[in-house]
Order: sequence, then C-alpha cells, then structure tokens
Amino acid sequence: MTEETPRRSIEELGRILRDMYDSAQYGEKSAMILIFGIQYAEAIGKRAGDIVALADIGDGNSYATEVYKGMRLRSVLTRYDDQTLLQLIREETG
Repeated sequence: MTEETPRRSIEELGRILRDMYDSAQYGEKSAMILIFGIQYAEAIGKRAGDIVALADIGDGNSYATEVYKGMRLRSVLTRYDDQTLLQLIREETG
C-alpha cells in the first residue's frame, strides 16, 4: 500500500461496494464489481470475501471472485500508459 492510499476499513469498503452496486444500471452490476476491484485493489488486499459479505449484494463467493478479477485487471492496466490503453480500445472498436 502506498502512502497516498489511506487504509480503509472493511466496513467502509463494504459500504462503497454496496453504493457502487446499487448505482449500477441493469445489466452492469458485475462490471461495477470489477471496477470496484480495480479502483480499490490496494485497500482490498485479501479481504474481498469479507467486504462482499458486508456489502450484502448476493452470492458472496462469485462476487468476491469478480472483485479479485478487477484487482488482477488493475495490475495489467498499470503496465500501460493512457495513450496505449486508448489505442487498444480504439483498435478493438474499429
């Protein structure tokens, strides 16, 4: 964890996840869970299961897996600069 990243409690992370989940449009809830994992990867650590349980958003095991997927995506995304990521997106969308 970097100095810029404040240590967040699992209760706070659970509330944040719940808010993100509730604000997601229909059909985008799983994507929002991935985004949570990307955004809060450093704060989550190995606590995804506990955070998902506190968020009370449904199937804890599968949603914890989605959080961990987001965390892994973050590690991949940080290998690229913004221009490269935009280029990869544009190549895929035509």
